[in-house]
Amino acid sequence: MRKILWNICAGIGIFFITVVVLIVVVVMSGHKPERAELPDKIILTLSLDQGLPEQSVPQNVVTALEQGENILSLQQIIQTLDQARLDQRVQGLTVNLRDGDFGLASVQELRGAIQRFRRSGKFAYVYAETLGSHPAMAEYWLASAFDKIWLQPLGELAITGFAAEIPFGRVALDKLGVEPELLHVGKYKSYPEMLMRSASSLENRAMTEDMLRVLTRQFTRDVMQARHMSLKELERGIADSPLGARQALAGKLIDSVGYQDEFDGFVEQKTKGGEPVDFSFYQQNGPRPIPGEKMALIKVLGGLATQNDTGPMAHDAVIAEEVVQAIQDAVEQKHIKAIVIRLDSPGGTPLAADMIRRAIALARERKPVVVSMSNTAASGGYWMSVDANKIVAQPATLTGSIGVFGGKINLAGVWRKLGVVWESFPENAGQDMWSLQRPYSQNSREKVQRRMQETYDVFVGHVASGRKMKRSQVEELAQGRVWTGEQAKENGLVDALGGMDVAVTLARDLAKLPIGRSINLEPFPKEKTLFEQLMDMLDHGAPLHLVGVWMRETIASSLQSMLHVGVRV
Repeated sequence: MRKILWNICAGIGIFFITVVVLIVVVVMSGHKPERAELPDKIILTLSLDQGLPEQSVPQNVVTALEQGENILSLQQIIQTLDQARLDQRVQGLTVNLRDGDFGLASVQELRGAIQRFRRSGKFAYVYAETLGSHPAMAEYWLASAFDKIWLQPLGELAITGFAAEIPFGRVALDKLGVEPELLHVGKYKSYPEMLMRSASSLENRAMTEDMLRVLTRQFTRDVMQARHMSLKELERGIADSPLGARQALAGKLIDSVGYQDEFDGFVEQKTKGGEPVDFSFYQQNGPRPIPGEKMALIKVLGGLATQNDTGPMAHDAVIAEEVVQAIQDAVEQKHIKAIVIRLDSPGGTPLAADMIRRAIALARERKPVVVSMSNTAASGGYWMSVDANKIVAQPATLTGSIGVFGGKINLAGVWRKLGVVWESFPENAGQDMWSLQRPYSQNSREKVQRRMQETYDVFVGHVASGRKMKRSQVEELAQGRVWTGEQAKENGLVDALGGMDVAVTLARDLAKLPIGRSINLEPFPKEKTLFEQLMDMLDHGAPLHLVGVWMRETIASSLQSMLHVGVRV
């Protein structure tokens, strides 16, 4: 016991020292140097080893401390590429592609920016040591947008196709004596199945297989077009994967095999005097956006919760009240001509989703509101979007999931195994509804199911109203079914396919702004740097608060919240 206490104290001590050092580093980094001169001939170099995050500084401070502030967000990369394609000094782009969190919709958005860059007459080459440490469908999808793909001689290419693996824990829970009492409205609302079943329902299986077919079709179409391949050639490459570098070259899936120095030599020979410039350095010192009309940019990234929510979505959640305030502030600012909401959310509580939806509905009476969906905008994420003037999604965005689930975890079996007897006071008919120590009574179960049905009916009604569809049409598309953005466009759940550029263009047209005027996006609220986040924490009693956050992150604090599921969309 003494040893354990000593280890805990030592760990906290080390953490304190680390935090102090990091604070010093961040404070020093807060002093930004003057803009530096750039060479006359520029070759942009970008290393994609952090995936494609939606923001450069994570909302979670501990994660931000670990990663620092040098991470480029997806939109920063795209904006810089769009500026660079107009910069006569920039000859081309080289990217070192590594494993990372590459969402499929994010990949599609970046592919679009790379293709625009190439159409301006500049080259784009990509180098990868390997694309085979795991199925590399997203990475290769991205790589296919470049002029040339290089692979290290001992690297692999693993394009083995899209697949889904879903864990089902019912057998394990039964062994533990845990009884999940989860209910749902919508035959495709599959989240509870992971705890309630030992295998997929027919509906879940059909939906999953359909999504995989659609994603495969999108991947095949894009790669064939970009690589000038036939369907037979691409299918052979997928069937034979994983491939060695030489095999991939023979199959026309890549263009060259070589080491990093050979790739660098190839680029140097092609550019004739171009100087490599780090992408972040160029982003900081390159051309500044031309002043123009202002639009508000509001990011909704994560699960939706309210200030008082204690459920599983509350951990690192997007707080609805804060989003509502940001929308209201943007509406009141006269210089803001339109509002663009960048959305990446799997859902959350109905209350949180509806609060944001209502704020959007009120805002659009005064200014256009356009939602730009990233990788996921499902369930509550879709609910909050339905009253926007326009909704934009990537073909691979996962959206829809118009359904509801809820319930609780019954631990009565666990206590029996442990020999623990719970006694409750006072005894009443409805007490079992909230208790984790006993199952629902029939009456309580009916109440929970009725409440979820009411929530589902409201959800469907908002979709019908916001999307100007008949309720019967929405019912056919609802039932908790998840759609790709491409499917959602076909069935009327979204208005257009594309990324932020498409969303901004639609917002500009709705606001009737001149086509020739540039558009500047102003964050609401202003995004805080890591330095500012730390200063806020110091004002509120850090480092003790930092220790608390750290312990929450490292000791699995969400266990209790996972027990009380509540109602979720």
